[in-house]
Amino acid sequence: MTKNIRGIQAANPARAKARAKADKSIIHNMATLARKLGFQTTQIDAILQQSPDRQITQTALLKAQKPDHFHYNRETFKSLIKQIASCFGRAILNKGPPMTLTAGRAIKLKDRYGIPPEHAQPLDRPHLFLDRLHSATSMQRNLSSLEVRRSVYYAFFGKPSSQTYMYTVL
Repeated sequence: MTKNIRGIQAANPARAKARAKADKSIIHNMATLARKLGFQTTQIDAILQQSPDRQITQTALLKAQKPDHFHYNRETFKSLIKQIASCFGRAILNKGPPMTLTAGRAIKLKDRYGIPPEHAQPLDRPHLFLDRLHSATSMQRNLSSLEVRRSVYYAFFGKPSSQTYMYTVL
């Protein structure tokens, strides 16, 4: 609780904070990106070996045949996991329409600094990726929490000079 000008206790709205629980598929995607960028460490190798696709494949192979009746040769099993998991990698990402900047209520002036309000986190989360932050956006009448986050990002890292930002009117 904070005190306002009159010294009366004022409730703090809930703020979005980092959670200790990590999403294994996101960590795997980050390790994949690190490998594509040329980084090679034993930690990255370990993460890539524990991919969600490989775990699903391993479970499917073990359940497809009754373990008390069948078994796989160790090298064959590893090869099958690699082959089947590579099929998952051929999925094509669905592209959506350009994101709009207002996904919820307009942000009040007092909420344009500090930790973002917790209610905005689920709305902004799908758009908090570099490719999304740099993509075309739609003009809106109200300032959104996502646009505030985008502005903070640009303040720290600057806008890329190679890309022209086009705003589309909805």
